[in-house]
Amino acid sequence: MNDFKGINVDWLTEENVRSYAGYPLLGKDRSMGVLEIFNDKAFSPRDFELAQLLSAELSGEISKLY
Repeated sequence: MNDFKGINVDWLTEENVRSYAGYPLLGKDRSMGVLEIFNDKAFSPRDFELAQLLSAELSGEISKLY
């Protein structure tokens, strides 16, 4: 990722964050939030898969509520 719009790069540097991923949490017709994940180690492909699955499950539950 090279688009750091809206991300506090100074904080990421201070906290030694090496990996960042953000996944939208979608309601029925709009974005309801973002699942953000930070780590001081590189994410593995499996980490990305699990985060994507988690965001999809959370989005499904959010859609039921709204």
